[in-house]
Amino acid sequence: MLLLLCLPVANRALAEDKIEPLIYAFGFSASFNDSTVYFTDIQTIDSVWVDSKTGFIMERGMYANQMRNYFTQNGQPNRTCVFFYDVKFKNIAKKFRKMKERYVSGNNFDIRYLKPDEFAFERNSIDGLEELLAQRAAAKKEKKKRDKEERRQGPPDGMGGGPGGGMPPGGGGGMPPGR
Repeated sequence: MLLLLCLPVANRALAEDKIEPLIYAFGFSASFNDSTVYFTDIQTIDSVWVDSKTGFIMERGMYANQMRNYFTQNGQPNRTCVFFYDVKFKNIAKKFRKMKERYVSGNNFDIRYLKPDEFAFERNSIDGLEELLAQRAAAKKEKKKRDKEERRQGPPDGMGGGPGGGMPPGGGGGMPPGR
């Protein structure tokens, strides 16, 4: 019985969030301890989960963590790593160009590029993501139910227009009493 109740919630959750067949992305890394900044090439990542409401990739922090782990394993811990992405190549290419120009124009930075054979983003595994989406949909449904119940009960004491309902003595139509 519980399984039958969960199926519509899971289907609804999957309908709200979608798999984007292909995105374009690049990584950037900098450190406050040195003037070296790193860029990855623009890469393609296929089949990523996207929150249809916000347009953000689900678990997007995992991609920045992949880059951070690469640097930690190569003796450069505590680097700030950023993951940029878009579904359109021209948009991500424009962002990539702007980021490069920002660091090239200052001439104070040592710019290095990570080749794809050195570092490449790995697609987020979708195992268990369906369960996460179902839990998210169930929590959303529960919140709606609580909100509806609160509206049905009415405002808390002292907040309504009834006896003792927060109105000043003598009415409260905006005019002072006696006029």
